[in-house]
Amino acid sequence: MLFSVEDVRECGIQQLRDSLWEDISSRMI
Repeated sequence: MLFSVEDVRECGIQQLRDSLWEDISSRMI
């Protein structure tokens, strides 16, 4: 199975965004 660079980048950005949101929301609570 081959992954394109766009797919990998998209996935990485999504994970980054998710962890960022978790960090922010945990600080707000």
